[in-house]
Amino acid sequence: MSKRLGYTVPVPARAYGDALSALSNRERFAEAEEIGKKMVQQDPKNTWALSALAQIAAKQKDDARAIGYSTQVLQLYPGSSQARATLVKYNVDVDKIVPTLELSPKAVTPYVGEYRFQDEVTKVSFEKDKLIAISSFGKCELRALTQSKFYCVDIEVALQFNQDKHGRVVGVTFKWADHDEEYKKVK
Repeated sequence: MSKRLGYTVPVPARAYGDALSALSNRERFAEAEEIGKKMVQQDPKNTWALSALAQIAAKQKDDARAIGYSTQVLQLYPGSSQARATLVKYNVDVDKIVPTLELSPKAVTPYVGEYRFQDEVTKVSFEKDKLIAISSFGKCELRALTQSKFYCVDIEVALQFNQDKHGRVVGVTFKWADHDEEYKKVK
């Protein structure tokens, strides 16, 4: 297609992903790994490709590479239960890779409320000593990376709570892999 159009047309990630999955399922690991590496070269933050590379390495009993790829996933996406499980399997202390900050209920109370972005509403609540976000993408536990930055467990998103000049929480920024969304606190 690039030749016909006269300029480089990148291979869509979906096409790479389908090929990687098919090759991995057929235990053609070298070819699958080559495609995974191309995906990461095209997008270094592609946690799906990094996770696939970790699985391929684990299937080949290459513990060091499985740990390395899983570590990269966890650094990019601290909520990845798959990366955490892989690292725990290899006796790696995930808290050394992504330390979670323990905040008191008093410290997280200002974050509780309702936030709106266009027609989307997210509710943040404090349940059973945990900060919880509920939205159309599901319900997830929020864990603190800093005083105001959190990650969702099992959902690939980070949240940065925003304050005004008086220190009041006025919104939250959802940081997805490919874009950000600014939610305003409405309640």
